[in-house]
Amino acid sequence: MSSSASAQALARSGESVDLYYYDHETSKKQVWPTTVNTKYVQQFNNLSGGSSVFTIPPQQGMQDVVCTFVLPELSDGDANGLALNRGWGYQLINRVSFRYGGSSQYFLSGAQILQNAVRRQPSREAAGDILTLGGQAAGLLAVGGTNTLTSGSQYASVVLTLPHATPSGVGKAHPFPSDLNIAACAA
Repeated sequence: MSSSASAQALARSGESVDLYYYDHETSKKQVWPTTVNTKYVQQFNNLSGGSSVFTIPPQQGMQDVVCTFVLPELSDGDANGLALNRGWGYQLINRVSFRYGGSSQYFLSGAQILQNAVRRQPSREAAGDILTLGGQAAGLLAVGGTNTLTSGSQYASVVLTLPHATPSGVGKAHPFPSDLNIAACAA
């Protein structure tokens, strides 16, 4: 990797073109839709903590990476005095490291991933939805004074905001060719 190449240039292939003025070169449309949902799923190899490494399989496109966490239902005695804030799934992540092809290895904390996801949303409502998707608030202060930690499992889906992906439908790039990257998630 040359010192003049940026991580963004490595993550997004293609020629740099000035898109301010439209002409026949910059006004193109896709004839055949190529985005498909492959839903590649891999389990964490250690459910009690530690590191988990994921290698995205080659010959597919990668657009979004989502880690889903499940907190099982707690009994009344185990849930006394406990609560979860909105977006609790992001707090489960200590650090995510990733590398594109032969690039340097980059690191993001769970707080940085949350900040990037919220910052890239087009509105406050969409930012609130990202927080709710990352884990709903639960605990003693729930509606009606009941402890929602005892009323079922709690789910959090955390969208990893890597340089090639935006967790929003606005300005979403085409899938990144996965034969060029390796992604690792440590929680």
